[in-house]
Amino acid sequence: MKNLIVYIPALCVFAGFLLISIGSFVINLAMGFIISGLLLFLLGYMYTNKGGEP
Repeated sequence: MKNLIVYIPALCVFAGFLLISIGSFVINLAMGFIISGLLLFLLGYMYTNKGGEP
């Protein structure tokens, strides 16, 4: 159970980004692709190692 609690913030961020992407696709298809790409870039940036401890 302790291992699952560690991943809860990452799952919440992923679920939030997914819902934002779906909402933007409903509004406009082109805007949905742009926002999805930006959110995927942001997600990748958030989870990369930035030179700290591994």
